[in-house]
Amino acid sequence: MKSIVFDTGPIISLTMNNLLWILDALKDMSKSNFYITESVKKELVDIPLNMTKRYKFEALQVLHYIENGTLEVIGNDKIKDTSSKLLDLANRCYSAFGHDMKLVHEAEMSAIALYLEKEADAFVVDERTTRLLVENPRKLRHILRHNLHTKINENRAALRDFQRATKDVKIIRSAELA
Repeated sequence: MKSIVFDTGPIISLTMNNLLWILDALKDMSKSNFYITESVKKELVDIPLNMTKRYKFEALQVLHYIENGTLEVIGNDKIKDTSSKLLDLANRCYSAFGHDMKLVHEAEMSAIALYLEKEADAFVVDERTTRLLVENPRKLRHILRHNLHTKINENRAALRDFQRATKDVKIIRSAELA
């Protein structure tokens, strides 16, 4: 059976565009399992329902798809450990002004860790920084240098290790999913 891992952004995009319903049809059509991590669920559901007043309606919509089994939440110590290692590597790949640049967040790296654990068929992510870090880190460096108007230093060892860990990750965007 196929499996697809989702980051937070694509599910938010589908929800905000009133397209979350396509997940059921897509899951049936593709005969795939749809996974999210506990960190992704926290961003999508737990924080809006328990800590903020914004996005509660959207969180309830996503919660429905978790409760009906369309999205399966996966979490374990191995994912947390791999996620922590990926997060550390990713956020040490580039530096500016003598400081490492925090480029990615826990949820994105936990989703990649889940992708690797499940040997998934696709990782759905819209975040440009994450996509470029996996697919084209040189282009990411160029964009950072252009946008920040400063020299961006590359930690080749961290970048090499991150690239080695994520070399087989197949990324698709929510627009491609739809």
